[in-house]
Amino acid sequence: MDLHLRLLARMLEKNLIREIDTELIADEYNYALVAMTFEYAHATNDGKDTAPIIRKMFKHIKFICDYLKPNEIK
Repeated sequence: MDLHLRLLARMLEKNLIREIDTELIADEYNYALVAMTFEYAHATNDGKDTAPIIRKMFKHIKFICDYLKPNEIK
């Protein structure tokens, strides 16, 4: 998670993302993806379709990226 924090802090310095609590957004990003990774592993073990979980992961990543965009870029 430290890498995500450093990356977000650097992006903030360069005004690539809007003013945000970088620690909070890094935690939100990481914990959600960890949970979805476990969900994926369980689905794989049970022989279930993992496509819905992968779509959920991409949807989550897009949400975070859209949330971080500076207001003038949205």
